[in-house]
Amino acid sequence: ALDLNFGLTDKLSLNVNAWYAQSGSANYSEVDLYTRLSYNFGAFTAGPSFKYYGYPKYGDAVDAQLEPGIEATITAIPNTTIYLGAFYELEAEQFYYELGVSYTAKICDSFSLVPGVSISYIDVDSADFALNESDFHHVTVSLKAPIALTKTITLTPYIAGNFPIGDQVD
Repeated sequence: ALDLNFGLTDKLSLNVNAWYAQSGSANYSEVDLYTRLSYNFGAFTAGPSFKYYGYPKYGDAVDAQLEPGIEATITAIPNTTIYLGAFYELEAEQFYYELGVSYTAKICDSFSLVPGVSISYIDVDSADFALNESDFHHVTVSLKAPIALTKTITLTPYIAGNFPIGDQVD
């Protein structure tokens, strides 16, 4: 993955992210492209985002999902970030929401540990298909370790687990 952040003004920033994964044991690969424009209101940032999820198939055309959205972070509590996101998946014609929280534990000037957790919710009433009984989709647990290499460059190794909850798509 490569994640780049650009300060456009003192209040406006642009995030661009590219991510690729390939399974060594299954016939599966995924390409994610993501962008977000954020306006900083102080302890609150918000702005539009757009995500492209591509699932290349060997020998076939690319299967893809497109998600416009709006995202916000709240940093009013010291060392804590609350994340909110609302997205619309165009192919399935459904809304998707995510809520997360992370805590930054500063170890030294150039290194921190950031545990986090998020939960997602799908508005099944807006979906083109039916989920069985539950609208909750997954929980993600992560641990990031940002390392400031320079004043403007940070390397962030992380480990994360994505766990399905409730009933999944048939």
